[in-house]
Amino acid sequence: MKRAITVLARNARHHADTNESTRGNAVRAFNIATMIMVLFGAICLGLQGQFQIDLIGLACGIDSPWPRAVYALIGLSGLWQAIWLATHKPTAQLV
Repeated sequence: MKRAITVLARNARHHADTNESTRGNAVRAFNIATMIMVLFGAICLGLQGQFQIDLIGLACGIDSPWPRAVYALIGLSGLWQAIWLATHKPTAQLV
């Protein structure tokens, strides 16, 4: 009986560790996706400011509601990145 309880406890710990690892991977993937959107938005704003080329408008159609949705997603991604950077310690060390 004691062995069965030990095995059950070990399995529960393993399940909890796996769940945390999966959640960590999902957050990491979300951070990468939002960073890509922020970088894409920065490139689009640079093109807009320097050459007056609306890359998102050209890709989605100028009269379409899609560019507005894409700009909203880019803005939310920037907000997420700002909050994430403000709440997490940097892990890189200065040399």
